[in-house]
Amino acid sequence: MTNNEKVIEWIEQAASKISDFAVEHIPPFIQEYLTWKFWEAAVYTCCYFVPIILMWVFYSVSIKKIWNWSKEQSPKSDGMSRLVPLALTVGLLVITLGMFPIQPIMDMIQISLAPKVYILEQASQLVKQQ
Repeated sequence: MTNNEKVIEWIEQAASKISDFAVEHIPPFIQEYLTWKFWEAAVYTCCYFVPIILMWVFYSVSIKKIWNWSKEQSPKSDGMSRLVPLALTVGLLVITLGMFPIQPIMDMIQISLAPKVYILEQASQLVKQQ
């Protein structure tokens, strides 16, 4: 047997081992990747919701005091004091919509409903980056 034949045989054996490894280990790897990405998106979503919930709790507790102050000051301010609670409400809604974690939620939905599409999109992003 010549050196070239040995090299070809070694390459064939290596390719066979690689394909066996791929068949055996790639599906669990993909499942682990999808699970990781799902929980990563879930953690991001929770991290976004913590300040949103805290803001709304603080708003809920303090809005009664602000409305009472607004009612007391309304005759003195020709109704302009009513703008304070209204501005706070609108501002909080804008902040909430701005902080809302749309992309992580979309990722969780896509991983749950269409994992193959998610994997293809991630792979295409990797190809585009190179």
